[in-house]
Amino acid sequence: MFCYPVNLEKDPDSGQVIVDFIDIPFAHSIGDDEDEALLNAVDALETAFEAIMNSREPIPAATPANNRPCVNVPVLIACHAGDRYAQGRSG
Repeated sequence: MFCYPVNLEKDPDSGQVIVDFIDIPFAHSIGDDEDEALLNAVDALETAFEAIMNSREPIPAATPANNRPCVNVPVLIACHAGDRYAQGRSG
């Protein structure tokens, strides 16, 4: 549930790598190379989760990666999101 697949695309003008989250369309990241872009994507995903939780929207489930790169939600955010999910299912 907490590993979100991404699409990576190299910007032809800048040469930077752009990260787009498949399941969270407003979350994006960029980096000078694939490793940096994926590292920055962790921050983007954390920010997206915080925005989703603050707005009390449901957290989107991650689609299967199907051989695409995947970004893990940081542990503390995943725990908080898991608690919210459990509360919603029990109430």
